[in-house]
Amino acid sequence: MHDMLKESRFGSNDGVTKKGRRKKYNVEPGRSVTEANMTRDGDNEQIMETDQNDETEDNQINTIKKTEENKTDEDDDYLLNQLNDFIEINFETDDIVFEKEYNSADETVLRVVELAQQNQYAINFETHDFVLVKFETLKGNFEEFVGQISEIDGEEITCKFLRKSKSMSGYYVFPFIIDEATVTRNQIIRRLKLISEKRGNYQFE
Repeated sequence: MHDMLKESRFGSNDGVTKKGRRKKYNVEPGRSVTEANMTRDGDNEQIMETDQNDETEDNQINTIKKTEENKTDEDDDYLLNQLNDFIEINFETDDIVFEKEYNSADETVLRVVELAQQNQYAINFETHDFVLVKFETLKGNFEEFVGQISEIDGEEITCKFLRKSKSMSGYYVFPFIIDEATVTRNQIIRRLKLISEKRGNYQFE
């Protein structure tokens, strides 16, 4: 792996009879190159060379190897259990359970946070709440509609759906003919926050 990193960084030495001398910046890992790392003599730059960079590169590679070798599935499982407990306590629900979808614990955390943000307004909803609902099309795609909850029966939720207003841009309105459907909790993406209502036209955040 070390040789592959060097080859991708500096090129292959195959077929080269004379090894050129590399110029290296004496820069600490994670810091950018500044004028303090270079001196000029006329039009030529004199750059300080050091073997410390090679040693640092080796240490970084070894650290990555050790991290991957020591990481276990139990680490991810423990993390998910903690996160699920946090969700249940803070949102007072056990309807949303996060499962491991990634090999990396960091990626799992990011995914859980993303799902929590998407679902935080869809938890413990009540009648008259406005919600964003998804429906699957025949082609397997999803379309989103704005609805208002009219009835809740366990996992089944009945919504009356709105349409985009033709008279006011960015607003929604109920159609003359009631468009009502029963959906499941999984179809509700999130609760919508009403920010304006004008003559039966609704605008959401």
